[in-house]
Amino acid sequence: MSPLEMEVRQEENSRRLDVKAHVSLPDPGNTPVRLLLPESAFVSMLYLERRRAERAKKRFVLVLVDVRKALSGDHKERTLGALNHAISQSTRETDIIGWYVENDVIGLIGTELGKADNQLIQKTFQDKIRKVYGAVLGMERAETISVSFHFFPEEYDEGDNDHSANVALYPEFNKKGEQRLFAMGIKRCIDILGSLAALLFFAPVFAAISLAIKLSSKGPVFFKQERLGEYGKPFTVLKFRSMRTDCDARIHQQYVSQFRKARSRSSRFRKIPG
Repeated sequence: MSPLEMEVRQEENSRRLDVKAHVSLPDPGNTPVRLLLPESAFVSMLYLERRRAERAKKRFVLVLVDVRKALSGDHKERTLGALNHAISQSTRETDIIGWYVENDVIGLIGTELGKADNQLIQKTFQDKIRKVYGAVLGMERAETISVSFHFFPEEYDEGDNDHSANVALYPEFNKKGEQRLFAMGIKRCIDILGSLAALLFFAPVFAAISLAIKLSSKGPVFFKQERLGEYGKPFTVLKFRSMRTDCDARIHQQYVSQFRKARSRSSRFRKIPG
């Protein structure tokens, strides 16, 4: 059982027993306050943690704590120090903390989740962070802090057709896009203008192809299919139909399967040159 799973179960048991404990911050001298990683370092650690989780088949959670409103008033440095101390005390030493967005959003990478339920993990983290922040800032200012949870690998509900990736887990792509925003804008304009010019230039050819399809077989001119694009976001692709509408994909699958079996049998009986 992982350390976080044990912690989650202990938290659940304490709620069942309805034991109310006073939340207070430990003596700063007992536990060293961890420094918040700068934004670039935290994004790099998140990338490495994704790669590690993919290889080891283990989950982690990215917790984003939006503190921009809490830091908007006076004594910003003192408030930030208190927040840093609070999050250090309410998390494990193995968790990674740093700036997800510099001076606005604090990121926390919680590893070793084990088989604990996502909702229970989320509630445990959220309750702990809000209680400690409430003790540091007061409940009124603590309410201005928003917390979001992003689990990796991502899980989709049964029947959910939208498998778009959670961009919060891939901040390096957004940052690259922001750096190349002007260049990407120029590219987008060229794509649109080039596509319009090509459609107008080849319009007679497209019209002839459409007429040939209509005269040769019944059914729509275009074949429509859903594909996955950037970040796994689905989009619809259109192409001229080149097959009959009553074709069944299983016919092709059966043919390929039989072809592979025939190849396998012929290879077993092939003579080995002496």
